[in-house]
Amino acid sequence: GAGITFPATQSASSDANTLDDYEEGTTTVTFTPSTSGTITLNASYQTVAYTKVGRLVTITGEFLVSSVSTPVGTSVTIGNLPFSANSASNAFASGFGILDLGTGGVVGARISASSNYVDLRVNASTIAANYNIIVGFSYMT
Repeated sequence: GAGITFPATQSASSDANTLDDYEEGTTTVTFTPSTSGTITLNASYQTVAYTKVGRLVTITGEFLVSSVSTPVGTSVTIGNLPFSANSASNAFASGFGILDLGTGGVVGARISASSNYVDLRVNASTIAANYNIIVGFSYMT
C-alpha cells in the first residue's frame, strides 16, 4: 500500500516483498594477470559503477590499458569489486560482456565463491597498451 522505499541504510524486514537493501556507487578496480607481469590501467578509466538491489550486484565500466609488462597467465583478474559473491561454489557472473576493442573479441568470466574479484578467461599475453575493455555483469552476494 505504501509503495517502494529505498532506505539509506539497510533496514531488515521479515516481509519477503520488502526491498531492504539498495546502494549505488563506484569503486576503483585492479587488473592483474593470473601468473606474472603487470597490466596498468589509465587512472581515468579504472573505476566501475555498481548498483546493489537486495543480493543482486550489477557492475558496469570501461577500462583503458595504458601499459603492460610481460603479462602471463590463462586469465586476467578484475579485483576490488565492492561486494563479495555468495558462498555457492563455482558462482558465475551473469550476462558478462567484455568487448576488447583491441581484438574485437568477447570473453567469458567466472567469479569465485565468497570472493570480490572476477577472472576473465583471456590469455593475459594478448592484452596490450591502448586496449579498451568494456564490462557489464551481475552477480549475487
